[in-house]
Amino acid sequence: MDETTVTYASALPPDAACLTCRTPLTEPGRRTCPKCHRPYHPLDRSTFGSALSGDTASRWLSPPSGTECILAGLLAFYMLYAVSSPNGSARGGLIGSAICGTPVFLMLLSMYLRRRSVCRAYLGSKSADPEMADSIRRGRWRWWPLPMALALILLASVSDWPLRLRFELSREAMEKAVADAQARRFGQPHRVGLYYLTIVDSMSSTGPGGTGKVFFETPSYWLPPDRIGFEYSPSDVPSSPNTSFRIAPKWFCRSD
Repeated sequence: MDETTVTYASALPPDAACLTCRTPLTEPGRRTCPKCHRPYHPLDRSTFGSALSGDTASRWLSPPSGTECILAGLLAFYMLYAVSSPNGSARGGLIGSAICGTPVFLMLLSMYLRRRSVCRAYLGSKSADPEMADSIRRGRWRWWPLPMALALILLASVSDWPLRLRFELSREAMEKAVADAQARRFGQPHRVGLYYLTIVDSMSSTGPGGTGKVFFETPSYWLPPDRIGFEYSPSDVPSSPNTSFRIAPKWFCRSD
């Protein structure tokens, strides 16, 4: 490396970036951007920009903050909870919760992408401060919460796994509630497992003329409540096949 190249290398700041494509300019011997080939001169700061302009260095040169990670987790919980009830399982709960959650998600996503762009540009610089680079690398785990939350939400939009998981965790308590309802011992609306059951069809008890079927209703906060949420059918045949789907043996979700 000749003396001129050394001078140019020391003149080129570690956060130098192409004015057109924002690609980090880290090769002291080059005079054009390696990506878009825009010319620049290391001694002329008007020919290149900075990936860390203004207060960007202190604001964006770090992995997502703990607050952003917590917000991503809360956002995922909020939207998944909405689709884990029988009233929200037909995508309505996801749509309703998305109306409230999308602005927060877009804010987190824009901050995430900005941080990732700035950090990648800085770590790609040959003149990056070792202590700052180590600090960024130590926070690798904080890059994962938002993508994981997004993946879970997208998966919930094409399947009903939140509903099935919540039901399985509540199934033992639901079976007991069926026995209580058939014996007329269900009483006032109360929490059963991870659900709050507000109505039990009292005309479905066992006995003369009874079918043994039990109908439960759960509240819906984002849409008008459905008349029936869960149906238990000893014959494993739903009362309304066109508006029901099987969630487990003898258990169905209804939305009529």
